[in-house]
Amino acid sequence: MKPKILPVLILALILALTLAACRNNAQQPSGGSTAHVGDNPPLVNQPIDPTQPPTEEPDITPISAQIGEIIRFGEHDWRVLDVQDNHALIITEIAFERRLYNNTAEDITWEASSIRQYLNGTFLDSFGVADQARIREIELVNSDNPWSSVAGGADTTDMIFLLSIDEVLRYFGDINQLPDRANEATWAVNDQYNDLRRALNEGNHIQPWWLRSPGANSRQAARIDRDGGIDLAGNTVGADGGVRPALWLRLR
Repeated sequence: MKPKILPVLILALILALTLAACRNNAQQPSGGSTAHVGDNPPLVNQPIDPTQPPTEEPDITPISAQIGEIIRFGEHDWRVLDVQDNHALIITEIAFERRLYNNTAEDITWEASSIRQYLNGTFLDSFGVADQARIREIELVNSDNPWSSVAGGADTTDMIFLLSIDEVLRYFGDINQLPDRANEATWAVNDQYNDLRRALNEGNHIQPWWLRSPGANSRQAARIDRDGGIDLAGNTVGADGGVRPALWLRLR
């Protein structure tokens, strides 16, 4: 019996040594490199769900704003017209540039105007990323001209905008001061608030400035004239006028 057992034991020993060698080879990384205990596995890039809000909002330095005061935001000085909750309605203190209301003199509303495209494009892009994050997107009501009844067009969603006739009366005067069309032969509102509405340009000269409301017809846009009166008839949209952008600013 012993002569038969010895070959079996030798065969079993050879098989065990072969299996051990195969196991060691399987544990060696390819390329001859050596794995070390504690090495981390490679990170896997996980897709980000765009519908999920960021876990933390970026830090925003609080801004103090009181109605009537001048604050600095971006590259301009702004007058605070209103404060609601955590936001302030502001308008540039001066008419810092002159632009056409529309690139061509044609029937137009605020929605399709060149000046709206500029304000929500090139002008908005002039702010840094952090400042842009503070500007609130809002829905604007574009009312008809209260004197001529010319259509104001569709309501719009904007970041930057021009004031309307109604908003100028609300923030630079008295909303009840609009003249009675049946009893007045004028196309302007001139009252004790003219001085508040009058604007200067960068050269310190008086500058008429655009409103977004239509004027006497759909080829004209209302504006504030040199004396600070509200020009309800307005000027042709193909002419240039002063620009005083307005926006709602997040304060904190």
